[in-house]
Amino acid sequence: GYEFYYPLKSDCEREKSQKKALLLTHQLSRSGAPLALYLVGEYLQKEGWQVIFLSPEDGVLKEDLRKQGFPVILCGKYWNRKIPFQHFGQLFDIVVVNTLLHFPAVMLLEERKCKVVWWIHEMDDFFELGKDDLPLIADLKENVQVLAAGGFVQNCIEKYLKSKVPVLNVGVEEIHIKRVEPVLKKRFHFACVGIIAGYKGQYVLL
Repeated sequence: GYEFYYPLKSDCEREKSQKKALLLTHQLSRSGAPLALYLVGEYLQKEGWQVIFLSPEDGVLKEDLRKQGFPVILCGKYWNRKIPFQHFGQLFDIVVVNTLLHFPAVMLLEERKCKVVWWIHEMDDFFELGKDDLPLIADLKENVQVLAAGGFVQNCIEKYLKSKVPVLNVGVEEIHIKRVEPVLKKRFHFACVGIIAGYKGQYVLL
């Protein structure tokens, strides 16, 4: 079933808004794609939208979202509950589907003519893994808009899904910290924020 988590703060004026957005993330870690979607949610929130996050998996980002005033729904394998999920999607003016992994949501929602934005973040390896199942963009209905999270992803989409799509970049706020002298001299320290994986090119630091 669905588990609903109320926000830890609320805005009565925004809750009266007629504009409603559902943001669907593949999980709630503090990794790249979920954090990027969080920033999209913040932007929509500032523009007066009611925003709800939905995820099949729990994670540490859930409490960050609730503190920011977002309701969060954990939905498990929503694709096994086709009709309830489709009806739920129809309650929103827009549904933002994050990452390739959620292509089943895109397919389910396009049937009901929900306004869907499919924001893709993945690199080649993920397209290769799903190439037998992923839909070509030309076969999607007009209510689905596909966006790429950067130029490299845009090229992957053109290669595998056979269409060139617009890029939606999300900037991360700059945080300046005071430089401190390292405890150990003549040694470099690297911080990897997010997931360590071969496709991210972190091997160049070795």
